[in-house]
Amino acid sequence: MGLNSELDKRKVIYISELIYKFFNEKDTDVNLLKEIKNIDSNNAYIIQNYFLSKIDRHFDTKITGWKLGLTSSKLQKIFNTLSPCYGQIREKFIFNSPKKLNLSHLTRIGIEIEVAITLLKDVPSNKKNFTRESILNYIKSYHCAIEIIDDKGINPKEIDIGILISMNVFNQYVILGEEIPNNKLNDIKNLNTKLSFNDKIIAEGNTNNVMEDPINSLLWLVNNVHLTGKLLKKNDIIISGTTIEPKWINSSGVIKAEIENLGNCFLEIE
Repeated sequence: MGLNSELDKRKVIYISELIYKFFNEKDTDVNLLKEIKNIDSNNAYIIQNYFLSKIDRHFDTKITGWKLGLTSSKLQKIFNTLSPCYGQIREKFIFNSPKKLNLSHLTRIGIEIEVAITLLKDVPSNKKNFTRESILNYIKSYHCAIEIIDDKGINPKEIDIGILISMNVFNQYVILGEEIPNNKLNDIKNLNTKLSFNDKIIAEGNTNNVMEDPINSLLWLVNNVHLTGKLLKKNDIIISGTTIEPKWINSSGVIKAEIENLGNCFLEIE
């Protein structure tokens, strides 16, 4: 089942073009956001798909991962929603740790620590209401991961859920740490996390900040993504939600993310 838009198709394409322009130019007109504000989630996912189809053509890439946003009760309250939302990650924007990147093309660099989950096999869309126990059979492995976001310097007060979804929840890149097989780890809830920049700790968190357990985040995605016509496939990578509030970085340096029992992940910003 796919989504049906209440917006005229020409309007959807127009807004998608604006977002594409917004994300590919460092200095952009924030007034463009007026076209996107107050769009409901249904239409926002349709716009997201059109926007990302342009990314696919331009970079010759494809979907190979998913990101979850609004996975804390605090953020859901701020955005007046009772559930998370998702974005799609492209193959060419996922790297293994350690990684060095030039991010000078980004406007405002945000860093998040996440548990990444790799799928063992395709997840059937016709199976209803996966449970925590049943979804564990579809997990291949876990990683400590860094997500790089760019909110383009938008005033946070201007951001609503339609903007988040339409703009693919601001995803730019994902860095994956060492792969930990599912059978080597009993649980991923209540794991302490730590973010360091140039050897100085700048944030600490816990995986409980992600819907009380990152598996719950995956479970929400599995039970909802098919409603938008999407499928979760073997080897897809899901970054389950940030364990800390985003930390905004405005200089070069080395970032180290740590998750208890999952190891480290390194990013050097040139």
